[in-house]
Formats: sequence, structure tokens, C-alpha cells
Amino acid sequence: MSGKDVSEKMEKMNRKLSTVFTLLLALFFVFKAFPARGITIEFSHLFSFGKFGSGKEQFDHPLDVVEDSHEDLYILDSGNYRVQKVDYRGDYITEWGKRGIREGEFDRPRSLVIDDDDNIYVVDTGNHRIQKFSSDGDFLMEFGGLGQSRGRFRRPTDLAIDREGNFYVVDAGNRRIQKFDSNWKFVQEWGRFERRGRELKDPFSIAYADEGFGYLYVFDREECEVLKFDRTGILKDRWEVLPPGKGYICGPMKIRVEPRNYYVYIADTGNGRVVVFNRSGREIGEIEEKLKEPAGLFVNDSEEVFIVDRATNKIHKFRRD
Repeated sequence: MSGKDVSEKMEKMNRKLSTVFTLLLALFFVFKAFPARGITIEFSHLFSFGKFGSGKEQFDHPLDVVEDSHEDLYILDSGNYRVQKVDYRGDYITEWGKRGIREGEFDRPRSLVIDDDDNIYVVDTGNHRIQKFSSDGDFLMEFGGLGQSRGRFRRPTDLAIDREGNFYVVDAGNRRIQKFDSNWKFVQEWGRFERRGRELKDPFSIAYADEGFGYLYVFDREECEVLKFDRTGILKDRWEVLPPGKGYICGPMKIRVEPRNYYVYIADTGNGRVVVFNRSGREIGEIEEKLKEPAGLFVNDSEEVFIVDRATNKIHKFRRD
């Protein structure tokens, strides 16, 4: 075989290898953008309670729920500008809050978070602050205020707390995440001025996963995607929430993490479902039964899921099968 023939064969082989490599690279980016989906976990509906109104065990546009160490529930009854506390059966215990700007008053509150001591944090969006209460509703402190400087917020929408007691606030109006230590001393911020591809365009909800060194999952409404950061704000992963070709709209409102398996739960309000992802961004489950506009949720150590539906003014409890 002449040297020319060998050269031509080598050139053909290189072209084939280049084509194969290009196809494999394209497939990698497709699967990265749209992670493989397949339902692997299912849920059973246990009970529900609530109806429209302003009385006990009644709600108007509820937006969030948390559970304490005694299995009592706290519902952010946004339309009534209050927090209602009920027992595990849904029976009324107490309530606090009204519309206003003073301590213990709210304006368009959006999220609830609970710490290891059963203290309740209300993200008081319209008043641009975070308020802290005891489990009985006693006012303990507030932090924030309108502004763009460190420690100031513009329409904050959610909050997460890590294992060391650091706070991460979704400062939505300023398009950033602000991190504070356990005494609310500013640590850092990220989101607005990151390089292209790492910036936050419309951050709305955040959840902490006590996995490894700890991670934060942020839902960005404009991109309709989840961004996974380490606790210093370094981007580790990202994935789109909505499956392609099904006509879904981008309507999620809340993101939370199951503490046992670190599954990521998203209240996909606009599409009437709660969707579940594993830590790599693969969709592994979905809850649609009895839901119309799920707005907030809480997942406990027993793999029980509490979901508030803002359209029906009900709180639902599900359990993983």
C-alpha cells in the first residue's frame, strides 16, 4: 500500500472519529439540558383540611407551611396576614399577625422557615424584612429594611438556614442571595454581577441540603431552572424544571429539600403539581392528586410532604410509598 493510500485512509478515519465525537458531545449537552425523566417514587394522600375564610382553621391564599419537632404545623395564611398554628390533625392552637408595618405585622408575606429550636421566620416581603418568632408566636427580632446595601432587601421572597446557623436570603428585587452568619452579620452576596451563565436573573426560592459540605438550591423564575451552589456561592450544577414538549408554563413558587435522601421538591404552582428531582436533576416523582395551585410545601424526616394549595385554601398531607 502506497503512502498516499495510507494517508487517505487515515484522513477518512479522522473524519469519522470527528463526526462521532461531535454527536457524542451534542448528546451530552442534550441530556445535561433535559435530564432523563422517569417516575421512580410515588405518594399516597393521607388527609387534608382547611377552607376559605378568616376564622380558625380557615385560610385565604395560604403560601407556605412548616412542621416543628412536636408535629405541630404553621401555615402562612397570607391573605389574612397571619400565621396559624395547628396540631398534627389540623386542629387550631393559636395565631399571630395582622396587616401593618410594626413588629409582628405583615405585608404580603411569602415564606416560612423553621430552625432547630422551633423558632419561626417569616419572610415579610412587602416590608422588606425577615421577622423571627417563638413557636408560640412571641416576637423575637426583625432584620433588614428596604435598600440595596448589605443587610438591606428589596422584596425578599425566601430564606434558608444551614447546619451552622448561617442565613441565606433570596433578595429577589436586588437579584441576589445574601449570606449572613448566625448573628445576622453580613458574610457575602452573589447573583447580580456574576459572569455570564452564573448570574441570577429572577431568584425566587431557596433550600438548603445538608449533603456533604452543604449545598443550596435556588429556583430562578426567568430561566425556569434550578441552580445548585455550594455554601460560598460557587455554582455546581443547574437544570431546567419543565420537561420539553408538554406545553407547561413556568410557574414554580417554592423549592424544598427532603432531609433524608436530599431529593429536591418544587411546588410547580402554574402547572398544578409538585415535582421531585434527585440531586442530579433527574425527575423521579410527581404529585398531582387533589392539587390545583400548590404554593408551598414542607418535607419532614419521615418522608411526609405537607402542601398548601392557594387556590383551594387547603393543606394536604402526603406520604412516600
